[in-house]
Amino acid sequence: LLQLSALDAAALAALPRDATAHSRLEELTFAEAAQQLRELARKGDRIATLKALTVLEARFGEHPWLKAKIDQLRELAERDAVLMEKEVRYSGMRMASRLVAKHEQSFDGDEMDSVEIPSYLRKKVSEGRGKRPTP
Repeated sequence: LLQLSALDAAALAALPRDATAHSRLEELTFAEAAQQLRELARKGDRIATLKALTVLEARFGEHPWLKAKIDQLRELAERDAVLMEKEVRYSGMRMASRLVAKHEQSFDGDEMDSVEIPSYLRKKVSEGRGKRPTP
């Protein structure tokens, strides 16, 4: 049987932090926190929605992918609250269940069209976009 001894807060804080695990935890926390944003948008409270976006940005603004998502949500909130509500819903579902590569690269822009990253591992800024037709 696996046995782990309990650590106090100081000993836990002294342990090295796994960057991938920390980033993934931030994504899960964001997905949960964004549900409040979805409820505000559903109620039609635009001012509270924008304030909630500001709170999310203060909390998750250091995470490049989440910052890009917040910027996208802010743009949608300005244009169409219904689309923003849908984006939060699908984004939260995707974040809660997405797979992560062992050695995930840092987010450097929307990965939707990347050929180096398998489609099931790509981080998209907007979940509602599919593959664009080639002209």
